[in-house]
Amino acid sequence: MAVLGGALLTGIGSPSALAAAPASASAVTSVSDDAAEARFFELNDILWQLCQPDVSDDDGAATPPGDDPVDPVPVDPYDPVRLDPTEQCVADRHARRLSRAFTGTAVADHAALLTKLTSLNYPAARIHRVPDHLGAPRVRLDLRVGGDHIALQVTATGLGVTTETFGASSGVSVTDVLLEP
Repeated sequence: MAVLGGALLTGIGSPSALAAAPASASAVTSVSDDAAEARFFELNDILWQLCQPDVSDDDGAATPPGDDPVDPVPVDPYDPVRLDPTEQCVADRHARRLSRAFTGTAVADHAALLTKLTSLNYPAARIHRVPDHLGAPRVRLDLRVGGDHIALQVTATGLGVTTETFGASSGVSVTDVLLEP
């Protein structure tokens, strides 16, 4: 695709109306958003692989599921969903990754928070601004893929961030989930 794009932009040795036409902002944004989402999926896939439970014992027999099944559906869809152990592991890994990346970083405003998060391969479309906490910028990350429920709240501190993992029901915006203050 890049070769074809380069050939079109250079006009293959001759000027062309197509080569001279500027790309529309929405087309560039779409490609950029798609690339950011692809990088996020790669990162998320790695974290899911690291958190997959060992499903067999030494004999190769399947380990029976736990006695405490998780019912992730809350009575009120705006209440946080209880994450299953694998989801919690993935959420915790995202949280640790962010805490480490922001250590020693002063985050003055939402723009700085957004810039740092996008540099860490979290697409802007998954980052949602919520009201500040005691004057500190705060966002929620929608990390849900497929049928999982993973979300994170990220709040700037003096030199870093605090994170809170939570689950969000499908069909409910992460900004609408009612977390305890």
